[in-house]
Amino acid sequence: MNYDGTTYSGLSKHNKTAGNIYHSDVKTYINGESIFSYNIGGYSLAEVNALRKIVRENMTIEVISSNDENLVKLDHSSSTNKHDNTKQNAKKYTNRGNTVKVSIPTFKVTLNGTTMDSEYNKYPCIVYNDITYFPMTYDYSRFLGLKANWYEHTKRDARGVLFIGVCHRDERQLKLNTITTTKKNKRHYTANLADYGLLINRLGYHDLINNKEEDYPILNFRGITYFPLTWKYAVDEFGWKYAFDNEYGLSIDCADPFKPVIDDTPIGFSMPHLPKERYVYGDDFYLVIPHSVYAPVANLVYRKRGEEERVYNITDQLYNGKYAVVYLNMEKFFTDDGAVGFKESTPVIDGNILSLKCKGYKREDDPKEPISEEILMKIDLDTGQILSEEIAE
Repeated sequence: MNYDGTTYSGLSKHNKTAGNIYHSDVKTYINGESIFSYNIGGYSLAEVNALRKIVRENMTIEVISSNDENLVKLDHSSSTNKHDNTKQNAKKYTNRGNTVKVSIPTFKVTLNGTTMDSEYNKYPCIVYNDITYFPMTYDYSRFLGLKANWYEHTKRDARGVLFIGVCHRDERQLKLNTITTTKKNKRHYTANLADYGLLINRLGYHDLINNKEEDYPILNFRGITYFPLTWKYAVDEFGWKYAFDNEYGLSIDCADPFKPVIDDTPIGFSMPHLPKERYVYGDDFYLVIPHSVYAPVANLVYRKRGEEERVYNITDQLYNGKYAVVYLNMEKFFTDDGAVGFKESTPVIDGNILSLKCKGYKREDDPKEPISEEILMKIDLDTGQILSEEIAE
């Protein structure tokens, strides 16, 4: 690394494996883009998955093992922007004991105006229990405006976790690229229930799908994860336009999904961490709330159906407010023995006013021993301005 005319190299001196997380106003930039990082004992620690997203156009990142330490190898000799590990990794976690009978659809399947071939497609749509299932390959998912990211090592599930969510607009593919075969598909096959961690538009432990209890479970066919195009997923989760009739078959338009792009990199964290955002969904809106003031940028994101996203950077307002707000969207509770704790709260929207409970303390308190308070914050969603901060009653 070259900085200010001095060259720095090597990992032995600067390799840091553990430490306390401290608040810092230092911002980290890679290739000119801001990247979330922690201050651990004087070292800035960035996430490999977040780094991969920024440098994916000109660099491959590989986690290697050396002397029992996990190191990061940056390979400048190759270039890729595809990380389709779904088949290679999820396949080995598939429960071969839970098989179901599936069929190749005889009706037409149209996605964003493009008809999907079923006869000679290596990864065709399949039908199970009268519901059409779609293959989550890299190309197919990006055509639907989705990302399917596999995390091999995670605390959420020892078998690995597959996250499916909306991708950024510049990551979508406008053309449906299919892999064809010379052998025509048969009418009937068997598929397996996916037996690994599954998260769809959610990040929490409690959000992992109990696939065995689903009426339309997520399947694995030919080593690829298939998810059902039910109303629950197609409309409720991704906000697509969805129609089916006997004449035109299944038609899905996913040009403008009404969901935020979720940063799924915390799934792969192998250390204790703070979530960066909390996601709140309503029938006609969604809201992304920054979790704490420890992030370099605290963005409040609000979108109403039929409108564009509004992104408000409320960092300066949080630092200069009447109270030192530490965590947003948290409310006080009392344990059975009378101790005070804080848990995630439910925000309230009345018109254009967001009422949000937070954890913080008065700025005149001793910073070494602050008294935690439940603070009620009100924010104007039309302007992003914090209107008031008061101790909750």
